[in-house]
Amino acid sequence: MVVMRSSSGDTETVLFMMRKWYHAFSITSSISSYNLPKQVWPYSFKIAIRSTCMGKATISGNCMILPGISQRISVLLPLSIVQYTKGMNRKRPLNPMDDIFVKYLLGTEENKDLLISFINAVLDEKGYDLVLDVEIKNPFNPAKIIESKFSVLDIKAKDTKGRMINIEVQVSSDPYFASRSLYYWAKIYSDQLESGDQYRELNQTICINLLSFNLFETQDSFHSCFQITEVGKPENILTEDLQIHFLEIEKLKSHLEKHEPRDTLEGWCYYFLNEGLIEEDKMPVLLKKDKIFNKAGSIYRNFTADEEKMELIEAREKWLKDYNSKIESVRQEGRQEGRQEGQQEGRQQGHMEDARNLKQLGVDLTIISKATGLALDVIEKL
Repeated sequence: MVVMRSSSGDTETVLFMMRKWYHAFSITSSISSYNLPKQVWPYSFKIAIRSTCMGKATISGNCMILPGISQRISVLLPLSIVQYTKGMNRKRPLNPMDDIFVKYLLGTEENKDLLISFINAVLDEKGYDLVLDVEIKNPFNPAKIIESKFSVLDIKAKDTKGRMINIEVQVSSDPYFASRSLYYWAKIYSDQLESGDQYRELNQTICINLLSFNLFETQDSFHSCFQITEVGKPENILTEDLQIHFLEIEKLKSHLEKHEPRDTLEGWCYYFLNEGLIEEDKMPVLLKKDKIFNKAGSIYRNFTADEEKMELIEAREKWLKDYNSKIESVRQEGRQEGRQEGQQEGRQQGHMEDARNLKQLGVDLTIISKATGLALDVIEKL
């Protein structure tokens, strides 16, 4: 039994059942409190449990104060449940490397100071000129995310020197990611010119890729930066216009488990590895004292307590899973048709149909090529 008591003194007793070990509770009784309508309770309870997972709910004895709802609510829990809640392993409600969250964290005008901090941490580590200010070219827009579910949620910005800066997050392993990054760099670089413009008007384009996997297995350094140089003479740089950074944060994981972050860039890597898993008072000194990281932590807590934003992420994940399932089904049908006919043409036709459907949905051609095995020139003609 859980007794929920509102600040006005009215009480309602509800039954609950613990469905999973990570605090996924389900309300099973009806609630008729006029202070908190029935439809509000599931929302409030979900926010409360999510906050508890983050360690933000206040527990005193067997009373838990739940944040993130319209009224101050106390939950009187059996002591065994309180002890269970305090003692269990933390499970964060959202991976801070989620591309929608990163887009919100670094791609909104009110968080531009965080974007500048992150960019400068990357540039400073390699000795490049820092940015003073940036203009976000594609700010966070929930409506556009819903509209273009399959698009890459990168962050494009332009600094006061005219440099174009692109930030992209990749969680799942992709052995072709270096080629993909070069392709996106080329697109951003070439998109600067309109008909009649001169090549001298092209500005340096910097791509920063934040990765949750190791792309360069033979390299120990977590931060790699590439430019075009002469073979055998790396000091001879063809042009400063190309600059592509890769941050393989998993390479820092074991180091940051034993040592404090040494600089702001390692601080950002620590944030993306651990936000939501470690309580605020146990964060490294650098993150606790730095106002940028304090703000980043607050943004994460507010974002994960925002029902609409979390539902946006869940809806996009569901759409991608359903979409991938449908594509796989089409592939299987194509393969089966090819086996039945015993002809290569059948399999090829299945890939062509896949590619045509993906192209109509606006999927990037390089992604279609990887998914179907078809050459780019073949896909372009579909």
